[in-house]
Amino acid sequence: MADLESDAFVNRMLFTKTWELDLNAARRASRVSLAARLNSNGYPLPMNATANATANTPLLTIRTLNENDIGAFRALRVHAAADTPFAIVSTPEEEARSTAEDIIARVRETDQQAMFGAFNGETLIGIAGWRREQRVKWAHKSLIWGVFVDPAYRRAGIARRLIETAIERAKESGVEQVQLSVCTQNSRAQTLYLSLGFVIYGREMRALKIGDEYFDEDLMVLMLD
Repeated sequence: MADLESDAFVNRMLFTKTWELDLNAARRASRVSLAARLNSNGYPLPMNATANATANTPLLTIRTLNENDIGAFRALRVHAAADTPFAIVSTPEEEARSTAEDIIARVRETDQQAMFGAFNGETLIGIAGWRREQRVKWAHKSLIWGVFVDPAYRRAGIARRLIETAIERAKESGVEQVQLSVCTQNSRAQTLYLSLGFVIYGREMRALKIGDEYFDEDLMVLMLD
């Protein structure tokens, strides 16, 4: 029993991972240039972006979110819905109206779900959700959803770390496959998923409608057995 408990503890600890990542290059290339472009066009800076990004190498932590992260989660989801509308079903207004109870239900960690967050120090900069299907005939499947990384921190491997963490949780849960969907126009995300072993098994036509424009989504799956 002691060995089993030790193994379970070690597995659980795998879901709270800390990496020292050299994000300086990504931050300078992304945050400074993006901030300059937005400022020149009269737009507000993106979340976490400053015109003079000169911070030292940050400490990136990935962990499951909890009730103390409600405000940060809502803010990042609003930002995601505005920044990448074809990747988030909700509109910014819908995300902003989410109640504390709604968010707690989405981020509370259980045997059936988890919301993983990437933190630069104390700042939430990326998220990825995992959920296991509860119906008996679907219980062998799980879903990764809501993946988003603040544009100021992209191209630094953060999305990959989030997805890998969600996949580890799926394996621990005993499910046989992980599914997700990705907009056909989001080639960068699709390339990431393919590199992690996901394959395309179908396409949902007109999955989203934003204004008068339709967006298709590729359906992807990773087999774990």
